[in-house]
Amino acid sequence: RAADAASRADAQVAAGWPHLAIHTLDQAVQAVQAVPRAGELRAEARLLASTGHPGLASQRWRALLRLRPGDPEALGALSDAALGEALPVPGPKLQATPDPGLGLWVSGGGRPQLDAVNAYNLAAPVGQHVRYLFVRAGTWTLDGSRSHWTLDLAQARMAAQLLAGDASVHLWLDGSVRGARRVDPGTWARLAAELARALAVDPRLAGVQLYPHEGGPALYPLCAALRRVLTVPLSLAVPADQPDAFRYADFVVLRPQPQRGSEADQLGWVRDLAAPFLRSAAAQGGWGMVGLAAREGLDGFMAGRGGLSQALPQDGSGFLGLAVWGLVADDEGRCADLAPGVWSAMQAPLERP
Repeated sequence: RAADAASRADAQVAAGWPHLAIHTLDQAVQAVQAVPRAGELRAEARLLASTGHPGLASQRWRALLRLRPGDPEALGALSDAALGEALPVPGPKLQATPDPGLGLWVSGGGRPQLDAVNAYNLAAPVGQHVRYLFVRAGTWTLDGSRSHWTLDLAQARMAAQLLAGDASVHLWLDGSVRGARRVDPGTWARLAAELARALAVDPRLAGVQLYPHEGGPALYPLCAALRRVLTVPLSLAVPADQPDAFRYADFVVLRPQPQRGSEADQLGWVRDLAAPFLRSAAAQGGWGMVGLAAREGLDGFMAGRGGLSQALPQDGSGFLGLAVWGLVADDEGRCADLAPGVWSAMQAPLERP
């Protein structure tokens, strides 16, 4: 049975026999080749990658994607493998430790969104304040020496003017990593300098978040270049655990995932993504923030909170806070509010395991 194979593999890893564990999981996969199970494929891919078999690991990740299209861990692992180059030297991090608190993504709205954030912070306990407001401010295009930013800072600058208290505005920039391998070091440095100059226009803009559409380390060269010129925190959004990301950003954000299946499925999904991510944050001496989707409704959001609670390290090391995806315009530009009850739920601290 699948549970027996997974238990035997765990025992073999604990005993120092990872290759035997790979064989055990492979046998379980082969036994049900007509309908392979995602759990065994995921576990085997992780073991193959950690024991120096990237090609075989990629095969398992691709098989997992056939079962679960869009799986963030598989996409991130395949993106990592595709880069196939030495990692760049990280730029120096800021010395200041980030303040714990909540994050919130905002796009497409105006004053009512900001009024809602101010009203929430006025009512919430200090430890549950929204401290990081990720305001969509543009995108990037990677095209060799013609790579460029397309920036629109209007909403971010308005937010910086209207936000009260301890909330700070971080430019949320997104784009594809396709073409990253064709960008030379000089172009990365130019992009970093251009963004630093744009930030200098308004000193109230307090940070930058890079939110690539795909996972992987393709933006690490840009992160390294930015950290050499930015005087504000840099965060990087990732789809799954990527330990090296903590070397390149002041904090790393685990991207929110839309609800999949039942509330129980969502709880397990968030727990299984967040646990290795937070372990890596602690091991790397970094800071991680975990994103949760809130637009599907309160029940799904609370299930995600439950999964995050189960994944938290007992000593809290490396955990910066949760970030909420909700005040984000859809593809047709319609602005959204948080589902009823989510604002109230955000005021409660996460339960510890």
